[in-house]
Amino acid sequence: MEIILKRQKTESLVEQQLLASDFKTQGLLNSVYKRRTQHNLFNSNPKSIFGIRQDVKRKRYRAALRIDAALKLSIFVITLGFIL
Repeated sequence: MEIILKRQKTESLVEQQLLASDFKTQGLLNSVYKRRTQHNLFNSNPKSIFGIRQDVKRKRYRAALRIDAALKLSIFVITLGFIL
């Protein structure tokens, strides 16, 4: 019995050069679809279920921002009061 060994010259992954075009990224959504969805999102009919849901979400988000800002301001004023 004989064992035959073959050696092939292979390049390591470090030595291989990758071009920038190999990693060209393309979004899942094309620009026409993006524009339509943004238009529908911002100009939704307030009488539809989607419009009502968006309005509720918008009001909750604004309320959360106001509460967050009020808490930060009150903590700042209290801290400033202790320092002075």
